[in-house]
Amino acid sequence: MSVKDIVFSETQKTQRYPLLAQLASLFLYSSLDGMKLEIAEFFKTLLEPESESSFIDAFHSQILPTFIEYIMEGKDEGTIFRVLEIIILFAGTNRIKIIQLLIRSNTLKQLAALLFSKSKALKLSILKLLKALLFNSEEINQYFIRHNLLAPLFTIIKKKRGNLLTSACFDMLNVIIVQDIQTLILHIMEKYKEFIEDDKYKANPIIQKLRDKYCLIQIVKNKSQGILTVYS
Repeated sequence: MSVKDIVFSETQKTQRYPLLAQLASLFLYSSLDGMKLEIAEFFKTLLEPESESSFIDAFHSQILPTFIEYIMEGKDEGTIFRVLEIIILFAGTNRIKIIQLLIRSNTLKQLAALLFSKSKALKLSILKLLKALLFNSEEINQYFIRHNLLAPLFTIIKKKRGNLLTSACFDMLNVIIVQDIQTLILHIMEKYKEFIEDDKYKANPIIQKLRDKYCLIQIVKNKSQGILTVYS
């Protein structure tokens, strides 16, 4: 009998998966890196696309709340990085569920604050998660705007905190453009106009695409209102 069979046995199910909760606790608080890695790999196997829905549901109800609590308490950044790797995997096929959980718990706000930590790996992981959550949903887009979650991107770009971080920030902006998330495009162009108009960034192809997309949105909007608009 495999570990998965034991963890998800009928006995465990009736008791709301206590072994799964114990594994989550060991993963978060063990001082043994080898054990953390093994448990992380086990969790990842639960989230594979072919996994049974019962595995996904158990992970969502029993593991994620524990992970969220750990992040909100601002504990060990190395462990938070490992937690985010797993959450990103979950978000790949369960984006709506993870968005709802992260919004309810205000975890995204906490993660945005961690973008100013010293750990480059953690910051890259946070940016990867934020990018994975982007799509045309007013719920998540308004949350991004309300809590200024895009502000750290422009701060990182301005401070030139390494090529990987800067590239990750521009990549996130590119996703907003490609997915035509107009709410965020308008927000960026209005709130960060000084950055967009800065000569240091005007020639950047992502910024150019952002400006072009904004102009197109305005043209379509004005046309619908019978207004002729000319952009230089």
